[in-house]
Amino acid sequence: MCLYKMKKEVVFAALLALLLYVGCLGQGLPTPKEVIELSNPKLTIREVDQKNNIVRIEYSFAIKNKGEDDLDEVVLYDFDTPLDIRMYKDEFVLHGLKSGESRNLKFKVDVLGALPLTQEREWKIDFSIKIVKGGSYTASSGFFYVIRLYPT
Repeated sequence: MCLYKMKKEVVFAALLALLLYVGCLGQGLPTPKEVIELSNPKLTIREVDQKNNIVRIEYSFAIKNKGEDDLDEVVLYDFDTPLDIRMYKDEFVLHGLKSGESRNLKFKVDVLGALPLTQEREWKIDFSIKIVKGGSYTASSGFFYVIRLYPT
């Protein structure tokens, strides 16, 4: 009898944990692909380090919540960078992005081994976005930004 009672308690605890986990996966919450819009990319070269063969860039773009609900957090993460691209941060968190609100995100990137630049070069950096509202979240991959450098 005692063993049977213990098994029921273990099964109940496991079911409760599963329900809590599923509840956090964003039931009813749209995906980032549906509500997040990226626009106005801007690349500014901040430094050309000839000695160390590095081009230092400031990159920015606008992030807009085009959904109907305010979002507690928008997280950009899981950046898939080529070996010759170095980002200074690997995750960006925007807190309290309201419906219809747009914010600019700026970050620094180094392009290693880009010099001398004799022809146009391009790098595509893929990343994921997670949106959080009320303890639930959804995530989408397939977002990207592009770095293009041109010879002068």
